[in-house]
Amino acid sequence: MAGQAWKALSDSEREVYLKKAEQARAAWKEEVAKWVSSLNLAQLLAARSNREPGTRDDAAMSVLPRRPGNAYALFLADISSRQDFREKVDAIVAKEAPKDDREAVKKRISLYGRTAGDIWKSMSDKEKAVYTTKATQAKEQWDKKFGHLIAAQKEQITAAHP
Repeated sequence: MAGQAWKALSDSEREVYLKKAEQARAAWKEEVAKWVSSLNLAQLLAARSNREPGTRDDAAMSVLPRRPGNAYALFLADISSRQDFREKVDAIVAKEAPKDDREAVKKRISLYGRTAGDIWKSMSDKEKAVYTTKATQAKEQWDKKFGHLIAAQKEQITAAHP
């Protein structure tokens, strides 16, 4: 019944409801962000553990420092930004993928991963060391930043509950 009523509305009538919905969503996002920023780490983790599986909590994720990638993740980011690599994969996709855009996208993603994996496997330890060093440094910086945050949150928790 509601679906039929919605379909019967003109575009201009629908626009009124769409604008109201967008305003309500923006207000809700603002409230959630304010609430999340008021939580300490223990409260934040407890709130996140109550979420339904498979849902994301972007507001909460922005409070915690993002964990850096490993050596292979850094390599993937580096190689996928190279024009020659993208052209090589796109040429293979053009030959192998059917005209369906969805299939071409699936094929491209698959080939990116497979081709990058083959290149990574063929690299020497010396070549991989560049990425390993970067990953280690990023992890150390992340540990310092996150460790400091954890210590501050633990102090808040122990001060609140002596």
